[in-house]
Amino acid sequence: MSNNYEAWPALGSTDYLFATRSEMAEEDIVQPDRLDDVYRYCFARLGSREDAEDAVMEVFMAANARPDRLRDASDPRLYLIGIARRKVVDVLRRRRRDRRPTCLERSEPTDGAERREVVRQALATLPENQREVLVLKYVQELSVQEIARVVRKSPQAVNSLLQRGRAAFRHGAVGLFEGNGARWRDEQ
Repeated sequence: MSNNYEAWPALGSTDYLFATRSEMAEEDIVQPDRLDDVYRYCFARLGSREDAEDAVMEVFMAANARPDRLRDASDPRLYLIGIARRKVVDVLRRRRRDRRPTCLERSEPTDGAERREVVRQALATLPENQREVLVLKYVQELSVQEIARVVRKSPQAVNSLLQRGRAAFRHGAVGLFEGNGARWRDEQ
């Protein structure tokens, strides 16, 4: 997995978060870089643009309800990703309850579209805690210490999850690449 931030689709328009564009200029909670970080995290965990956008809206509504907490946070980005983590879990619970299938949508066809699909499929096979730390590490590009703060685990526990997650991901991705007629070593 690479730290290619562009591998995950961007949010696009943020107009749906505000009644008017002037509200966005007045509000310091929703900043484009924060919004994009939260969206990319939600999309990487949920695999659906629609669910990710819904989760993003819930994150910023929760942050807006308690702006003092965001302003007092030592790292607002980590604080928002922590809220996003809980909102993603809510969506996943609703999916299980509703027995909705997980939608792993393809992004626009590009040279790496098949590769991204294999990555998404391999991530989907991992246990939730391993998938989460891998997304935080390689999609959000957080350090082990930052991940530990977000998931509320020790850095040693995060390192262990990362090691197990990487091994399981490699194993799953190799099978998926071979199943598609591709060779893993050639794709790296």
